[in-house]
Amino acid sequence: MEDHGGINRSGFTIIIIVILIACGFVKAFTKLWKYSFKLVALLIVVFILLIVIFYKVQVSNSCRGWNEGLAGHIMINSEHQCKTPIPTLCELNIRSNWLNFSKFTSTCDKVKSKFDTEALPDSLKDKEDLKLIGFPRVEDYLEKIKINQDEYRNQVRSDFIDMDDPEVPQEVKDKTEFIVDISDPENHKLNMTLKPDLQRAEQQRKLRKEIIDKEKEDGTYGSRVDKNMLVIYIDNLSRAHFFRKMPETARWLSQFVDNQESDYETYQFFRYHSSYYNTLYSNAAMYYGQVEHVDDTSKNAFDSYAKNGYMTGFFKDSCETNAVSIHDLEPHTHRWDHFGGEVTCDYNYDNTDFKSLSIFSGKGSAIRHCLYGKNMHEYQMDYIKQFWAAYPENRKFFRTHFSEAHELTGELVQYIDRDMRDFLQFFLDQNYLEDTMISFVSDHGAHALTLRIAAIPDNSRYIENYYPILFHVTKKDIPEQAAHFLEVNEQSFIGSHDFYSFLMTVSENSRVTSDAPGSYPYHMEAMPASHDCSDSSVYTADCW
Repeated sequence: MEDHGGINRSGFTIIIIVILIACGFVKAFTKLWKYSFKLVALLIVVFILLIVIFYKVQVSNSCRGWNEGLAGHIMINSEHQCKTPIPTLCELNIRSNWLNFSKFTSTCDKVKSKFDTEALPDSLKDKEDLKLIGFPRVEDYLEKIKINQDEYRNQVRSDFIDMDDPEVPQEVKDKTEFIVDISDPENHKLNMTLKPDLQRAEQQRKLRKEIIDKEKEDGTYGSRVDKNMLVIYIDNLSRAHFFRKMPETARWLSQFVDNQESDYETYQFFRYHSSYYNTLYSNAAMYYGQVEHVDDTSKNAFDSYAKNGYMTGFFKDSCETNAVSIHDLEPHTHRWDHFGGEVTCDYNYDNTDFKSLSIFSGKGSAIRHCLYGKNMHEYQMDYIKQFWAAYPENRKFFRTHFSEAHELTGELVQYIDRDMRDFLQFFLDQNYLEDTMISFVSDHGAHALTLRIAAIPDNSRYIENYYPILFHVTKKDIPEQAAHFLEVNEQSFIGSHDFYSFLMTVSENSRVTSDAPGSYPYHMEAMPASHDCSDSSVYTADCW
């Protein structure tokens, strides 16, 4: 997996620049002192007054509302669950919008992309009549390629397709979902069309019917949460930062909290605690039920959904197929029915060497993630819409990976807010929420923002790092027991391994746990009052 070299170097660069500016001010004051003591004294008084005003306005109230949730609910520290320390100084609130570089850049609809033909394989590079370039389908790549970023990236870029080449099998062309039209030298366009696999859909529909019929026959169907599952995963987003930067989405979710007149309900979990401060180990817990490294890839939750008759899909907005540390000597990654991430290997989106995250391109970029006139998150959302429309008769599982919060400044994620709200409203308007449970979740809080180096000394960074978002939105027709325990456990400690247990138990309709000493499907039982970091395989040095 990539390191955070680019982000870290940028952070240190910013700190050095601030130090140099401060030194410059000190030097200037020293010179002024020699010429005019009164002027320097006046400037010092004004400076102190400005600091006092800034403290009163921005600093002293920087953590106000930190423990608040949706629809006026708050985090409650009581004797019945582990207590969460409420910070008193929150850097990300203090410097909010200071580093919003996207405010000064063009929106994606005004950013033109040109496909880099130099990145094409030799067989295509010199074609003068090349007009349509297809991205390869990667679902059936070899395991050793899927789990190696460099090999995967190189393979995708060597497998580009000339869509007008008569020697390319028609079957390959018919399955190609991402095609760049370069016929107009000044206006390259990306066309995205999900290609349904109707044969696979029929197989999965029959399998699902057999499973449900058997459960109805043996009387176990009554406990099943029989829903499509949409996991909206936003990397590196804490609960507090979600409320800072995504207020429109928060308001949309709030409309279903304690609303007796609505057919839907939003459940919010105040103490969802990540197992580690980075993505790799947290995802290992969330999706594989394993501690730190993934030693057994066959335990992934996605296979469970496929085996239970779901069509499965994934769109990852970086040029890789996973975000875990795989140590399995015979890896088995899930074979998605639809994987939309290969388009992110386009040089226009990610031109880094992939050894470190860049702040100017790819998933670590601090400015808008644009590709061919659209935000990358728009492609994800459109792909999900097409996925839902393509399989109306099937149960569906889809997982996203949005990286707008995984950047240095903490500002970019605000530009996904309105589009996310509109996407959710689309799901509601299309009646997709009738049979879909949406899970909003992140792996961890804001470690990429704070870099563990305080620009402003605060006591929120480590706490917030371990409190990512977790919300579920569903129609109220789920089993009464599930609705009861989702509500009861909103204030309980829930860890990354518990999320895995939830996903697996929904799929299997039987209690499944992870490799952690304690993991619980929080929709089917009350979380033990004693449940905390100690039995959840949380990195003990950072347990809150």
